[in-house]
Formats: sequence, C-alpha cells, structure tokens
Amino acid sequence: MSVQSLVHDLKTIHTDLISRISALATELGKTRPDFSSLSPARMNLARASRRRAILIDQLTRAVASVHQPTFTSLQHNLQKARLASADHIGRWTVGRIEADWHGYRSASPRMREAMIRQIADEAEIIFKLQM
Repeated sequence: MSVQSLVHDLKTIHTDLISRISALATELGKTRPDFSSLSPARMNLARASRRRAILIDQLTRAVASVHQPTFTSLQHNLQKARLASADHIGRWTVGRIEADWHGYRSASPRMREAMIRQIADEAEIIFKLQM
C-alpha cells in the first residue's frame, strides 16, 4: 500500500473513531446502563482503535527515513494511550459498570477526551508532512 493510501485510510479511521466516541457518549447520557447497546459501543470503539494502531504501524514502516522519528514518536504516544485505554476497559467491567454507573460515567469522559486529543495530534502531525 502506498503512503498516500495509508494516510487516506487514517483519515477515514479518524472519522470512524470520532463517530464511535460520539456513540459511546450517547450511551453514557442514559440514566442507566443499557448493555445491549453499551457493550457493542465499547467493543466497536476498541476495534476501531486497534485498526488505527495497525495503520500507524504500517505508516511508520512505509514512510521515508526522514519522517521515521516523527512516526516512532507517534507510535510511542499511541502505545501509552492504548495502555491507558486497556487499563480503563479492564477496570470498568460490565459488573463494575452495573454496580457504579455514576462512577463509569464520570471516568469515561477523560478517556474519550484523551482519544480525541490523540486523534487531533496524529492529524496535526501526519497530514502536514510532505510524504
């Protein structure tokens, strides 16, 4: 795959991630958890996030060496964000969400905001590079 094609795919994935973050926010606006829609929303967001990580890895391998340090830094930041997300998901199991809906609703915005910042940082760096 060409670098331009990978960058195009990243833009698409970013749009998908924002949509999935919004879908999760909608679920969190409910007064009680509706696991028939909350669980798929969480799973779909995690899957889209994994696709983004794979794509950034592909871009890192595909870009010219002059851009390698930038992409290595992006990969490092993404890895830290993914670890924080995995910790959040691991901590907020279905049982814990059910037992502490208010707590989950309080914790989730921080994760969503961090994801949106990560997407913005990636876009700011990647889409401005001349590749």
